[in-house]
Amino acid sequence: MFEDQKTMTPCQNNYDKLLQAIDFFSQSLHLEQLSYYGYEMMHHLLGLDKSCLFIRENGRYLLKYEKRY
Repeated sequence: MFEDQKTMTPCQNNYDKLLQAIDFFSQSLHLEQLSYYGYEMMHHLLGLDKSCLFIRENGRYLLKYEKRY
């Protein structure tokens, strides 16, 4: 952990994480990268024990990512 993060309040720390996410997702990403990193970020931010992401391809929903699902 960085020295300045130790003195941050939880709200400031969440704000910093949000700014980092905006910076990251503002990059030019392919759909596969966007879905993977978006899924990972939401799983972590929501503090989920289990989750999965289905993506529709060719008229069918396919399981793309999962954690303990």
